[in-house]
Amino acid sequence: MKFRTVIAGAAPSAIAAVVGSIASKDAKEVYENLKKPAWAPPAEVFGPVWSSLYTLIGYSGARMKRVGVSRKLWALHYVQLGLNAGWSWAFFKEKNKTASLLVITALNVSLTLELISLWQRDRKAALALMPYAAWVAFAAALNLSVDELDTA
Repeated sequence: MKFRTVIAGAAPSAIAAVVGSIASKDAKEVYENLKKPAWAPPAEVFGPVWSSLYTLIGYSGARMKRVGVSRKLWALHYVQLGLNAGWSWAFFKEKNKTASLLVITALNVSLTLELISLWQRDRKAALALMPYAAWVAFAAALNLSVDELDTA
């Protein structure tokens, strides 16, 4: 894969990571103060998991760029990445459980639609997104299970 293709395909993932991280600067403190279920992972898990997932998302984007997917598929990719970044703002910055649940639900839907479409075009790119889809589904369950976020 050409370097330019990798950069062009992976850039949207990197942008989403940066935008989401701006809202997540107090994420560890917010997360540690939540009333969470016993199955909630420790805060230290999220950094390595998200770093790995953004790498896979970037790889998928580079594959999409290489094989030349449709504008509709790129739109789904951009929408789900925007929702990904938006969830951090709704949950960690605004501390709004309802808004964060709406965003993560829309993220799950758009990501599923992207996976279905991408599977038909490039299975390697789709497979690279599957751990991300699994983590987002897990995150949605965790988001739903936490008590109301402190809005003070």
